[in-house]
Amino acid sequence: RIYPNPTEGNFTVFGYGMKQIEVYEITGKFLLNKKISAYSISIDLSDYKKGLYLVRIVNDYGTSVQKLIVR
Repeated sequence: RIYPNPTEGNFTVFGYGMKQIEVYEITGKFLLNKKISAYSISIDLSDYKKGLYLVRIVNDYGTSVQKLIVR
């Protein structure tokens, strides 16, 4: 789960068994990678341009990709 979405730049990802978070521009350009072992992580994209981003979440159960709007 990603909260808040849309965001001004700061957002939090919640979930059990998370191992890694990756953020990409909608064009597929890689922006950042965070390895984690916690229930939640806060990420700051306020230095990036406004638009649509993809957040790839890797956890114990597999991988999911969610859209994130930065306004």
